[in-house]
Amino acid sequence: MRKTKSGFTIVELLIVIVVIGILAAITVVAYNGVQDRAKRTSQQAQVDAVGKAIKLYVAEKGKLAGDIAGSAGAWIGSFNSVYAGTSVSMKTVLENAGYLVGSSAGSDYLVALCTDANDNRRVVMTRFTDPAPTQTVVEQLTGSGCNTGAGSLVELYSNSSYTRNYARVY
Repeated sequence: MRKTKSGFTIVELLIVIVVIGILAAITVVAYNGVQDRAKRTSQQAQVDAVGKAIKLYVAEKGKLAGDIAGSAGAWIGSFNSVYAGTSVSMKTVLENAGYLVGSSAGSDYLVALCTDANDNRRVVMTRFTDPAPTQTVVEQLTGSGCNTGAGSLVELYSNSSYTRNYARVY
């Protein structure tokens, strides 16, 4: 009587290894996609928090002026900066008023006029890097009524050394 060998052949083992490798690759790609979406959602939520805080401030105070914050007191420019002629940043004003609670710490936002200084709407802009937005800032603001043409702050902040690529109107 002859003994038969039991076990797997090398071909069977290679097939199993290849299948496991393919499944692992699919899992890694899917996981990275989920991470990118989660990062983008978090960034958008932070921009929304800043924009909504500005809207709440306007609702209570009636306007965004009074030489309080921003460049020339007009609530434009860098969100975290204190400009000449003002005593605090826009971020500090909104935090002190209770409209913003640390959600924007360390973030690099720029605030631009939507149309002119009499318009209380502001465009909050930031830079998303990974993944970058698929639309330009002008495309994102289409239909908002905001000035995005040559000479506007939106155009300056998106095309110059500021390179902001995400914008929302509030």
